[in-house]
Amino acid sequence: MGGVLATIPVILLVSEVFTLTPSTERLVLPPLLLSGVVGGILAGVRIGRRAKRADLPHLEVFDDRVVVPARGPLGLAIRVVIPFSELSSVSAVKNDALIITGRRSSVVLSWDDIASVASMPGIQAEIEAAVRESGDGDAVARRLAEEAAATEGLAERPIPVTNGLVLILMAAYVLQWFVTSPTEWNETLLRLGANFRGSWNQGHAYRLVTANYLHANLIHLLSNIGALASFGLLVEKLLGPTRMIAIYGVSTLAGAFASSFTDSLAVGASTGVFGLMAATLFVQTRHGNRLPNTVRIDRNSWIVLVAVNGALPLVIPNISWAGHAGGALAGLLVSGLVAAAPTSIDGRPAGRGLHVVAAMAIAIHIVGVMVGAWYFLRPMNFPEISIRIPR
Repeated sequence: MGGVLATIPVILLVSEVFTLTPSTERLVLPPLLLSGVVGGILAGVRIGRRAKRADLPHLEVFDDRVVVPARGPLGLAIRVVIPFSELSSVSAVKNDALIITGRRSSVVLSWDDIASVASMPGIQAEIEAAVRESGDGDAVARRLAEEAAATEGLAERPIPVTNGLVLILMAAYVLQWFVTSPTEWNETLLRLGANFRGSWNQGHAYRLVTANYLHANLIHLLSNIGALASFGLLVEKLLGPTRMIAIYGVSTLAGAFASSFTDSLAVGASTGVFGLMAATLFVQTRHGNRLPNTVRIDRNSWIVLVAVNGALPLVIPNISWAGHAGGALAGLLVSGLVAAAPTSIDGRPAGRGLHVVAAMAIAIHIVGVMVGAWYFLRPMNFPEISIRIPR
């Protein structure tokens, strides 16, 4: 998980560097995608010619380790060795997949990839029996049982808020395309609700909401959706949908408010993404010893995340460092209020006070979007603004 999340700053960097207008986006993106596909195919053929494809080996359980078969690039057979001392969890999922997780590597096995054992629960029992008979068997077995139970419990928790936000962001971008002229992209973003310096002080407070649902281009959208899907999934599964709404809702408002002091024109959901990132860090720091390893982000990945996102504004001028910082600070503060208690990660329903906060956040966002839609549909009522639109 940590290795995947560590790539998010790179995606965000690309989205900030390549701020394409719709007209250039149509010209640039298709050749880039085509060249990427062709290059990938050629590279795959070249690697395939050099490598000999082998049959997948059987899973083997020894006195101190598990040797797990897996498919590498191009379906090549590889072996992953996980010592018992590094084993975190062994979970059978609906008799058709086995998840073996270690501190440094994880493997997901399908039914077809294991021919030597009759059933997935049989493999799980075999590994757990071998662990119990090892040198520190009882302690490791207890840890495995706790990890398996915690992982299974988290996997069953739904993520309606994260999924809903992804769909809303996609729908908003489609709307942008239908109402935007390629030659007047920034002007239309401004009419749709992009934020700008001093917006709230000129009668445009609704932009603190609407700007979070707009994006400068397709790369910008996809990068934020990817980050939202990763951190949103973690936060919502660990803390529940009510706390997720409170953290994301407040982070977006705080980030947009902070950016209104520095940015001539600002859009994007990264304010909320940074709030969720900060919330993930808080939860892992506060409750790390109670979280399964399958949802932890390792220390090196956190160092990369913080260092890269802290350095980007120093080298890329059009990154809204104030929006990111404001969202992250708000996410950290709200997490400290709603996720400090040990019971906050147990999957229990949130209290009445949290439901009130979440309801207020939803109401503010709905009102902001409705006001923005009113002004967009009735441009004659559009409040006067003083702004220099970047081109």
